[in-house]
Amino acid sequence: MLMRWGVSRGDEPLTLAEIDRLVAWTVGQTHAFIGRTQNPHVDTLFAYAALFGVNPAWFITGFGPRPHVRSIRAAIARARAARALEEAKAAFVAESVSRTAARLRGMSAEEFEEARRAANVGGR
Repeated sequence: MLMRWGVSRGDEPLTLAEIDRLVAWTVGQTHAFIGRTQNPHVDTLFAYAALFGVNPAWFITGFGPRPHVRSIRAAIARARAARALEEAKAAFVAESVSRTAARLRGMSAEEFEEARRAANVGGR
């Protein structure tokens, strides 16, 4: 399975933490799986196969045609884009909630921006 794991990553520069983030698992789960300190559940294997865009049966057993590296890279790119979109949506919602709360407290837009800069919220 570990050999297929390496093939499935498609030589794409992924860290184990990024894989965890892309499949929405807790950080360290992929490391535990590869290090064989934790046995994966079936849904975990299916999530990894979906991330890499490979057939789950091939990912688990190694039988069948080997996936092409380009298709794996494309699947990873799609997963990264989807995750970035979700993070952008979450940031937008958080910003909207903050602005609404500030308005309810009677803060002007300028006061809100000053408070946000002071708190360094939003990475700006």
